[in-house]
Amino acid sequence: MPSTEQPPLPTPSSTGASDQRPSIPPEHLKPNACVSCQRRKVKCDRTEPCSSCKRYRTHCEFRDPAPRRKRKYSEEDLHAKLDRYESLLNSFGARVDSKPEAASTSGPVSTPSSAFTPLNAARTNGAQTEPVSRSRDAALPVSSPLASAQTAGPGRLVFDKGSSRYIESNLWKGLSDQFKDPKEMLQEPPNGQQSRQVPAPAPGSYQLDEGEFVFGLSQGHPTSLRALHPQSAQIFLLWQAFLDNVNPLTKLLHAPTVQRQILQACSNLEEVSQELEALMFAIYHFAVVSMSPEECQATLGASKSSLLSKFQYATKLSLMRAGFLKSTDLVVLQAYVLYLLAMRQYYDVQTLWSLSGIAIRMAQRIGLHRDGKRLGLPLFDVELRRRLTWQVLPLDARTAEISGANTSVMNRIWDKELPLNVNDSELNPDMKQLPVEHTGPTEMFFCLLRYQFAKTMTTSAFWSHEEFPADKPEVAKASIAEKDRLVDELEQVLEDKFLKHCDASIPLHYLTAIVARCALSVMRLRAHHPRQYSDRGASLPQAEKDLLFSMALRIVELDVLAQSEKALQRFIWQMNAQFQWDGIVVLLSELCQRTSGKDVDKAWFQVNKCFEHHPEITSSHQTNPLHLGVCNLARKAWKIWTGDLKRRACPLPERGTFPALEALVAEDAAPPSRDGASRKSGSSLYQQLNSAADSSSSPLNEPSPMDWALWDELLQGWGLQVPLENAGFLG
Repeated sequence: MPSTEQPPLPTPSSTGASDQRPSIPPEHLKPNACVSCQRRKVKCDRTEPCSSCKRYRTHCEFRDPAPRRKRKYSEEDLHAKLDRYESLLNSFGARVDSKPEAASTSGPVSTPSSAFTPLNAARTNGAQTEPVSRSRDAALPVSSPLASAQTAGPGRLVFDKGSSRYIESNLWKGLSDQFKDPKEMLQEPPNGQQSRQVPAPAPGSYQLDEGEFVFGLSQGHPTSLRALHPQSAQIFLLWQAFLDNVNPLTKLLHAPTVQRQILQACSNLEEVSQELEALMFAIYHFAVVSMSPEECQATLGASKSSLLSKFQYATKLSLMRAGFLKSTDLVVLQAYVLYLLAMRQYYDVQTLWSLSGIAIRMAQRIGLHRDGKRLGLPLFDVELRRRLTWQVLPLDARTAEISGANTSVMNRIWDKELPLNVNDSELNPDMKQLPVEHTGPTEMFFCLLRYQFAKTMTTSAFWSHEEFPADKPEVAKASIAEKDRLVDELEQVLEDKFLKHCDASIPLHYLTAIVARCALSVMRLRAHHPRQYSDRGASLPQAEKDLLFSMALRIVELDVLAQSEKALQRFIWQMNAQFQWDGIVVLLSELCQRTSGKDVDKAWFQVNKCFEHHPEITSSHQTNPLHLGVCNLARKAWKIWTGDLKRRACPLPERGTFPALEALVAEDAAPPSRDGASRKSGSSLYQQLNSAADSSSSPLNEPSPMDWALWDELLQGWGLQVPLENAGFLG
């Protein structure tokens, strides 16, 4: 049997001898261990030959080290590092100014295949890939007074096929990298399928649905909403009514896309997604709101009240099924906003304000407060998000002010880029470049006028809802002059961009012109309103009184004009939701002072027409304290006017000339029977207004001054005070 020769083992003496070898300069050593030492995993002294190979009598071979591979940092890694460094700098108080302009000139940015890709550079050309995650390119500067409320560093948008979620808190930004599937953060099932059936709760478990609490729905809902859909033919009729009556004044949907979706859904309503179903019911409901009772009966074969009850319930139930309180889908927010816009004239304003706050939270969740262009979203999504933004913000501002609260400070830091002045046919989900804007009228004509008006008002400090200092009349005078100048400038802008292009033969253009003229008159009225003077207008100059009378008469005239035009009847729902109470109150208060002269007869004619078009104000069964106060003010002015005619031996108006006013005066002036809640909220104010309306306490030639503080209390208490900066045309 052959013997295997073993190498001699090292002895302690030999080992010690090796340690005592003269030191070798480092430049003469090999950069790494020899092949034999590497294989045997022993220490090599990196001499050639090494001492270990000499002892074991093996071949000592050194190989050149492999070139070090340079790590290629992906764009995701670079942006992640930048975000981290900026966050650290911000946390230590350093000011880091983002430069989106420089980032946007870098050309197209490729999207890595990883789940989340923060992109700070906006894409400038048409080569767009589907984004999955975007970081905002401009963070709030630290010097801003709101910087303390912001998280350090930019936010991140998670976007996937119409669903999105904007993450700003450091907690979630730190956790976002742990999700492999974006839909996990979007709170959607990973396979993209949602069950249309409500799962039964496990035995002994407690099932909570937050939507039931918000909408006041009781338990025991149907498992399917199929039975609540109208017939296919009626669906198309309702969709057409929505396109004719509602869409021109809201424009938060892309009509061609939604129409294709509705056509496809009608073929199989059992398989329609929960998000689209909520939008469809919101469209049905809004269409019925915009229709007259006669149209509902003739078109759908049912009364308007029954249709409203049915579709309001179906809309609330479908929104609850779609999980609107936690949804990240843009379509769900569209459906919810349509529902709120339709319910403005039905909901109590305090309730509406609370519900509009939910819309603000939903919008922030999907990143609507950050402009989509800066986030690198597809151009089509950018436009839809801008349209929706300009419905959500004015709705919340309007409801906040009329409910007695100030507009949320967080809403003032939203990105507020206006939508393009283009038609829906020029937009499509696959477009690679934006269409060229029109300089004349488009389908966006009416909405853009409202948006321009709102944007101008929100950028001016002179349209704050706060009153002028009572002890500084010079401040009030200067502010009034400044407001007049701003109104003149805005009027010129509206004239150049909108009014000169209006064609009165087109109903939408006609309404646009009426709204613009009325809005400007409201602004001038409020710039000179007596409530801002220290004596509440008791010493108001006659020129100011004439201006107030002229503006108030103009406002009432325009409301009557819009209500009287047959071509505008399909838009009456908007005018009813924006009735200008200040106009009628100021006009009636001036008629208490004016019994003769220019435009007095004209003013009484317009007041009578206004009451005819708004019978709810003079109804004997109404319980609204504001309506009661207006009615008593009208009775007071009427008695003063007719009494002065008798004193001057002038003929009284013939019977039937002012039917609404004659019926009002003939009624008993005592307050009608009201329930406890209405009596508690308005009885004391009503009694004061009723006593103030009694003309027997003062001579006809010495009318008592209007108590504007009392009227403001009534308007504010009933939630109908219109903010100065909104001028009633934002919501």
